[in-house]
Amino acid sequence: MKAAQPHAKARAQVDTDDRVISDLLCVKCGWNLRSYLVSDPCPTCGHPVSDSVYGDYLIHTDTAQVRRLADAARLVQFGAVLLGGLVLVMMLVTVKTRWGRGIALAEDAFRVLLFGAMIAPVPAAVGMVMLTPRRTLAYYRAWFKRRYASRASRTLLGTDAIIVLTVLTAGFTLYAWVATRLAMVLWFGIPLAMFFRGVEQLMRRLPSASLALFSRTIFVATIIFSVFAFGVLLLERISTVESGVEELRIVMTAICDLAGLVIGFGAVRLLVRVRAALSSAAR
Repeated sequence: MKAAQPHAKARAQVDTDDRVISDLLCVKCGWNLRSYLVSDPCPTCGHPVSDSVYGDYLIHTDTAQVRRLADAARLVQFGAVLLGGLVLVMMLVTVKTRWGRGIALAEDAFRVLLFGAMIAPVPAAVGMVMLTPRRTLAYYRAWFKRRYASRASRTLLGTDAIIVLTVLTAGFTLYAWVATRLAMVLWFGIPLAMFFRGVEQLMRRLPSASLALFSRTIFVATIIFSVFAFGVLLLERISTVESGVEELRIVMTAICDLAGLVIGFGAVRLLVRVRAALSSAAR
């Protein structure tokens, strides 16, 4: 099986002797690996330095670890199939009751898809915790401590936090109906996008270029669907005031319905293939 070439960014972190020349943190414990060889283990936790530099391929990883990933993929797949089956049943009921009424059918189908999207972060969160994580909490604590070690950086962080909170407060106060719809879309859009992005990285480590590309496609499609869903939710409010946008809302609703069904089917298909690929690698 042909391994992918190291990323240019990873190559720039080591010298010609394969020694780390940048402040690179261990993905497991957060220890600074500068001056260590790629072939060395981390001095504090024993994790291979190469994993923090390049990302070890799963075919070279302990079989038990790959088996645990396969079990996690099976669990996430079960949750996705269960959610997809529920949405499919609700969609069939909607089609049966609204058949022949195009606008009403499109709107009710969109609400069904929105319902499924609001629940989708649950299996996505399970997947992020069990299937796609590569860096530990210790790594992120070490990164945060190093990133905001100086007094100036901590002051800047506090200033940024105040500005963000002020903007969010003003936004929810002045544009509550926009902010609530944006929060609704972010609720399902961010976890799903993060999960599929993690699956892409995992498949690159398997390595499986085809499944990595499949994951990237679902990742991009999820973002596009989220943008369209946000537009439909806004147009539902605007169309009550401006009748001229009603046709645009109907078109965008129909696009969201079709895109949601395709993405949902693709996501389930992806998880089935990921589970099968991990199970095969664990043998």
